[in-house]
Amino acid sequence: MAATQLSIYNNALVKHLGERKLESLTENRKPRRLLDQVWDNDFLEECLEEGHWNFATRTFSSEYSASVDPDFGYRYAHIKPTDWLRTSALSLDEYFRHPLGDYRDEAGYWFCDAEVIYVSMVSKDNSYGLDLSKYPDSYVDYLEKKLAASICMALTQSRTKAGDLEAMAARALQNARAKDAMNDPAKRVPSGSWVGARRGRANWRPPTNINTY
Repeated sequence: MAATQLSIYNNALVKHLGERKLESLTENRKPRRLLDQVWDNDFLEECLEEGHWNFATRTFSSEYSASVDPDFGYRYAHIKPTDWLRTSALSLDEYFRHPLGDYRDEAGYWFCDAEVIYVSMVSKDNSYGLDLSKYPDSYVDYLEKKLAASICMALTQSRTKAGDLEAMAARALQNARAKDAMNDPAKRVPSGSWVGARRGRANWRPPTNINTY
């Protein structure tokens, strides 16, 4: 069943904090108010920034902004969309076979020398990263444990329990990242410098702009 804000709240409370569940998101109880304080402080956006999540990824082509004329350096400016959270890849082609490695990320723009680029990014749009129905179980588990850790001290006054929950949330994040990465297609490993030299490319170097978690 798809996660909801209420189900995430209740699993954080019941499974990890030993509290009784909430009947609604308006129930007048301290645990709900504490959870709201964390949730409303860009909690989902903060968690989305922790990985290159497939379920939150939006891919599109970008044409340079004619209204922006860089004073020097790169010739073109591409506007970062308002739903941008994290760049996964920039490419010169729509299949992302030719990564764009020479660019600058600055003040809401990607500056480069290409008029058209292709972008893969983590989006906070309601149809992407903020659509809870798209969240896999491993990511929901991370959210629940992180929420529980965030309110533990205020609710229990136990530093030991808070520390344990923080460690559990960190492990849950690693697990969610690993499972999400399994959905990526296999990537061709680039040839090493020795192989490149054998092929007559003495100055060849492996790409250095590969995105990682």
